[in-house]
This record gives sequence, C-alpha cells and structure tokens, in this order.
Amino acid sequence: MSVPRTLSRRLLLLVGLLLIALAILQPDRATLRRWVERLQPLAGTPAGPVSRPADAAPSPATANDDTSRDEATAGEASDGEPSVEERPAEKPRPSRSIARDRPAEANAGLVAPASLPAVFEARVVKVRDGDTIDVLLGDGRKARVRLHGIDAPEYGQRFHRQATAFVRERIDGQRVRIERVDIDDYDRLIGQIWMADQRFNAEVVRAGWAWRYRQYAPDDAELQAAESQARSAKRGLWADPRPLPPWVWRRQNRR
Repeated sequence: MSVPRTLSRRLLLLVGLLLIALAILQPDRATLRRWVERLQPLAGTPAGPVSRPADAAPSPATANDDTSRDEATAGEASDGEPSVEERPAEKPRPSRSIARDRPAEANAGLVAPASLPAVFEARVVKVRDGDTIDVLLGDGRKARVRLHGIDAPEYGQRFHRQATAFVRERIDGQRVRIERVDIDDYDRLIGQIWMADQRFNAEVVRAGWAWRYRQYAPDDAELQAAESQARSAKRGLWADPRPLPPWVWRRQNRR
C-alpha cells in the first residue's frame, strides 16, 4: 500500500471521527478552530471560519457570546436616545374635566354682574346644568347665574342628566327674581333664585338633585334641612348609598 493512500485513509478516518465528535460534543467555536488548525497540515487547506449547520442548536458558549453582543448594543443605545422598549409608556391622560370653573367658561358676551342691581327680574332662557342658568334681561342682555349654596352633579358625573332635566322642567322659560349674593372669580353672578315666594335653590336640594355646598353656605338652615329630608327619603341622587359630591369629582378629574 502506498504512503499517499495510507494518509488518505487516515485523513478520512480522522474526518469521520471528527464528525462523530461534533455530533456528540457540539464543541464551541474556539475548540472547532483548534481542531481545524490541527487538521490543516493533513488536509492541505487554509484555516477559515467554521460554519454551523442552520438546524444545529447553538452551543452554550455561542449563546453567551450573542447575549454579550445584545447587552453591549443595549448599553450603547442607553447612552443616547433610548430604544422604544426602554422608553416609559405614556401615562394615560386623565379624563377631561368639564368643571364649571374653567377659564374658557368666562362670561364672554354676557352682561357684567357688577352692573346689575342687587335684586332684578329676568326670564330663564337656558339651563346649563343643575345649578347654573342663563337669563334674559328686559333690555335684551343676557346674564349667567350660579345658584348660591348648592352644588349639582357635573357633566360626565352620575346624576348630571337627571339633575339638569329637573331644573329645566321646573324653571326653563319662567320669569324669576334674582337676588345677588356674590360674584365669583370668573365674573359670574352668584345668586338666589326666587319663584313667587319659593327659593328655588332649596327646592333643587330638597328634590335630591344637589348637595348643600357647605363651604359657601355653612349656616344656611333651609338648605341643611332640605338636604337632610332628601337624604332620609332617598330622593334623587340619594338613592345611591354613597353618591360622590361634585367637589370631590372635580378634584379627581382636574386637568
């Protein structure tokens, strides 16, 4: 047997053993590189990168190398603009508060309350909610009146629709007497509304569609009694065992 044929058979045997070892051991890249370098003189081929079959599972060392590269890339990204995954999610915007005290609801186009007499008569032309109305004066001008001492459910709050409907049914289109109590920070008249000899402010509370606004009417005995009656009878919003006061709702929904 000639020497070249003997070497060739040995080479084939070594290659076969190498393939068996690769299938069993699944060595890492460094080990494969060393094996190839050792076989290079026998095979007479230059050493090069060892390719891994597409369906072969990565070795632990290879997986660690890939993880290290991913961590390095993440570190580079963190030095500059954060990646999409790293950016904090936008906080959900709170629901839009439609509280009556927004500057956008200033009395543009309405008569200045300070120019009105202390007591005057007007016709109700619009019910804005359970405690705010627009009135038409005898000279054609309009004014907005916030009912003193009461606080009705806000737009978007439970019972708002019912409270507004109650006031609209009782007072819309009616001629009323208005007694000025104060002017608020948004230049709106705060007043008592009288229908004949009945104070309408107290009627809304008595029907269960508004709270007595304790902060602004702490000593109003009529409003206090009206609220107690409505609460005891579970009228209007007091059908709910724990209705949410509008001043709390506004605080929770403030922009």
